[in-house]
Amino acid sequence: MLRIASLLLAVAVAAPAFAQWSTDPSVNTPLVIAPGDTVQPKLAAGPDGGTYLSWFDNRVGGYDVYLQRFDRDGNALWTPNGILIADLSNSSTQDYGLCADGTGGVCIAFLDTRFAGTPATVTRVDQSGTQLWGNNGKQVSIGGSIGKPAVSLSGDGRVMVAWIRDNNTEVQRLELDGTIVWAAPVSLVAAGAQLWLADIQASDGTSAIVSMVRQTGFSGAKTLRAQKIDAAGTLLWGASHVTVFTTGSLQFGNFPRFLSDGSGGAVFAFYTTSPLQSFAQRVNSNGSLAWGANGMAVTATSTGRERTGPGFAFDAVSQRTFVAWEERVANTSNYGVSAQAFDAAGARLWGANGAVIQAVAANFGTHDVEGEVFNGNATFTYTRDTAFNNGTLFSAQLDANGVFVWPNSPITVSSTRSGHSRTETIVQGDSMVVVWEDSRDGNQNLYGDALRTDGTLGPPPPLTVFGDLNGDGHVDAADLAILLGSWGPAKGSAADLNNDGVVDAADLALLLGAWA
Repeated sequence: MLRIASLLLAVAVAAPAFAQWSTDPSVNTPLVIAPGDTVQPKLAAGPDGGTYLSWFDNRVGGYDVYLQRFDRDGNALWTPNGILIADLSNSSTQDYGLCADGTGGVCIAFLDTRFAGTPATVTRVDQSGTQLWGNNGKQVSIGGSIGKPAVSLSGDGRVMVAWIRDNNTEVQRLELDGTIVWAAPVSLVAAGAQLWLADIQASDGTSAIVSMVRQTGFSGAKTLRAQKIDAAGTLLWGASHVTVFTTGSLQFGNFPRFLSDGSGGAVFAFYTTSPLQSFAQRVNSNGSLAWGANGMAVTATSTGRERTGPGFAFDAVSQRTFVAWEERVANTSNYGVSAQAFDAAGARLWGANGAVIQAVAANFGTHDVEGEVFNGNATFTYTRDTAFNNGTLFSAQLDANGVFVWPNSPITVSSTRSGHSRTETIVQGDSMVVVWEDSRDGNQNLYGDALRTDGTLGPPPPLTVFGDLNGDGHVDAADLAILLGSWGPAKGSAADLNNDGVVDAADLALLLGAWA
């Protein structure tokens, strides 16, 4: 009896509380604590200011796809440690996709070893955790060697899935009821080269934008291509695709993300080799390059310093692009973090060498730089290591002039010295959620926290009245004026009442429905 009681006590002590966002950077919030590694977190916007978290989970021998939903305070809304989406039992993992579905749920795309030929599968999950397209989802690829599925919505709210097949990129479109639209996927190819999927994001009208890495083998130059595809499967940017940059090469195995600019175009950030330098580029809605053939380097010179691993954000209101990067004195272990802002024309706004976030110092490493526009300001999160599995997590917010907004910046998000990796961030109204892989428990688990607008950690201030945008306790003409003033792309805005990244007629209807 004593032995049983001791075991029960040990289980009770070890079980995670899954409580709301922690206010203590030495504690943080355990999001997934399970036997075996939990890896590759991804975040998507949930309803009412909440967040969805997906990951691969090795708790029962082999990696499976899991999902959890959190409210705006960081409380898990489903079964602790999440719900099983696909029992794959894989020995290793590959990149996959997650996006909000525009109606309060999410779509997940992954390589599916449950079926012969290992197709790309996409499934849609609602707010209750139900898979709306059945437990097997929809298999969208057709034969061949498949890899790296990704998913996004199109401009008209349909589901767009992309993947690599036999060294080319393919795309398929689905209705929200799971109907596959095109009889065969749209194939994106490059003569004499491989064209591997990098990212897919929503665009304007019925379209989505796809980015790809063009390569001719290990030693050949690796450059970015982009294509815009409408509801009919038409290649709007020409059969040869748009060349995002022409000089230099991406690092082998680097597949940069990009962001929609809310106007039918896209914003890119990437780094090249020889020299190791970060760049930004903007592609207009018609596929023309806004910032020249190679984009804009983050600094005026590339000598003496290596600038890699850029994280970035785009502000649709100011039309500014913000980029932060890992900065290293060449051939040393001296690292830091700096940032740059670009105006709509691509001009550098924070000086020739950018604004310093973390001064370069000896025997430090920096990595996993992520960027967001939070409370109207550029906000960057990054990890700083003193040794292997001995890192801490920081964040800093900069104003329009590149000056720290929060006191004592950069502020500490996680002070527990352990392996911090694969950081993901998302802005939800007056919170910026940060999630990462963490080895403090002896294996890889997922921890997270939320930053408030003042730079402190913890749950955001309570909502009093839904639709009360000015906080006066009423939903009236003053709130309507705020919503109309925020009309258009507005990721993270309080006026984005349905959290779909844009303030539009749907948000207006919600506000009028709450009028009081």
